[in-house]
Amino acid sequence: MAIPDYEKLMYPVLKLLGEKKELSGNQIEIMVAKAVNLAEEDMQLRYPNNSKRIFKDRVDWARTYLKKAGLLESPQRGTSKITPLGIKILKDKPKNIDNQFLKQFESFREFKKLSSAKNVTHENVPQEESLKETQTPIDMIYTGRDILNSNLENDLLDKLIEKDASLFEVIVAKLLVSMGYGSSYDDIIQLKGKTGDEGIDGIIKQDVLGLDKVYIQAKKWTKSSVSGPEIQKFAGALRQKHATKGVFITTSTFTEAARKCAKEVSDTIILIDGQNLTKLMIEYNVGVQVEDTVQIKKIDEDFFEEN
Repeated sequence: MAIPDYEKLMYPVLKLLGEKKELSGNQIEIMVAKAVNLAEEDMQLRYPNNSKRIFKDRVDWARTYLKKAGLLESPQRGTSKITPLGIKILKDKPKNIDNQFLKQFESFREFKKLSSAKNVTHENVPQEESLKETQTPIDMIYTGRDILNSNLENDLLDKLIEKDASLFEVIVAKLLVSMGYGSSYDDIIQLKGKTGDEGIDGIIKQDVLGLDKVYIQAKKWTKSSVSGPEIQKFAGALRQKHATKGVFITTSTFTEAARKCAKEVSDTIILIDGQNLTKLMIEYNVGVQVEDTVQIKKIDEDFFEEN
């Protein structure tokens, strides 16, 4: 199941603490996961390139917002306890607890007012519908990043299509090296223009002696999809070379027949279409550069304990 957003976790958190005297953050997370029937594998899902688990982040923010509204308190480090106001709210049996519900409390309104005043809109960040109030701040960071990356993917694909086929092959080679295929660009042998190598544009040496090789086919197409016969041709070229590994990359797409053919003729022909190509270029920093870096900081509890 999908991980509930932090608003949907507010009531389960409050209800749980209404039944217990005081719980640690870890105890709350485990018990709330059980209450909402969240699978163990979903509990372990993490944000991209981030050590924090998504479910833990959302439970923590649910606790934070309930605390700001005066329904919870923290008697000691890392624990939560329901307040008399929180007990009163539970007795009223609300249908739902969310941000709109919490706005009835002055302390929460002051907290939201302060948070809104601190928010600075960056002119380069799209104000998209997907940046919703139901997302935690970390959710919003990654949603915003995904929006920017989606725009970047489109720009990258346009740029690739602009360039001639020979440069496209060079870019593909550099990407594969960045991904760890071959130790350097020198490990790639370009076969462009040579006779007897139909269906193959390059070879990557995976070891010093060149005993293990990956064969490349790169197609800069814009108007049509790569079809089954093109994959069959590539597979035939691999068989002639007694090759076991092949990567077919295109700026276009693959037909369903092409994908089926790749699976039938070989388990080691990898197909990368334009969309996946640009995603990989962004992930491995090929043709892109870092424009800005955001650091997310938190209180160092050990620092205050030591002092």
